[in-house]
Amino acid sequence: MKYEEITSQATAEWANMTSGRVPLVRIGTAMCGHAAGAFRVLKALQKYLDSKGLKANIQEVGCLGLCYAEPLLDIKKPGKSRLFFNNVTPEEIEYIVDEYLINEGYPKEKVFGYIGEEGPVNGEDSLESMPGLKLQNRIALRNAGHTSPHDINQYIANGGYAGLYKALTDMSPSEVIDEVKNSGLRGRGGAAFPTGVKWSFLVG
Repeated sequence: MKYEEITSQATAEWANMTSGRVPLVRIGTAMCGHAAGAFRVLKALQKYLDSKGLKANIQEVGCLGLCYAEPLLDIKKPGKSRLFFNNVTPEEIEYIVDEYLINEGYPKEKVFGYIGEEGPVNGEDSLESMPGLKLQNRIALRNAGHTSPHDINQYIANGGYAGLYKALTDMSPSEVIDEVKNSGLRGRGGAAFPTGVKWSFLVG
């Protein structure tokens, strides 16, 4: 299968997952979430949804960068922005699911904020406007907290491997080196040696 075909399939899967008729539930299970009890929350969520016969697409994601709010539960209902619930415990799962997914209510005691072009669900603040996030311009970590590390197609649907594919198919070695030099990338070992210069030693 060609890269374009893989990308097309991954993009379709992503669109169906994020814009489909089934609620999309994300929970951060990176180290900070794990330490705060995210897997216990995940187990309680799966068990309660099963007991109620509710369908939901549950995804484990990485850290959004708000470690103090973990375990962080993120629910996107069809046609609405993603609504986040912070410091969730297993005991609070029934309340959140009953209020927000079953009764179409608003469990305001646990609402942390929202992310999405659809705007606030009920007047809550955007997570992206919070002090810890609003001044950030994420590049390498822009998909952290949004995609599952367990599903490579989610990565591909959000631009994964696109740069590598371009470098291998459309660029010469010297063009790749120039691109890396112009990016300003530097080493992290202490000397901050320019990555493009280091790579140039290996060409030819």
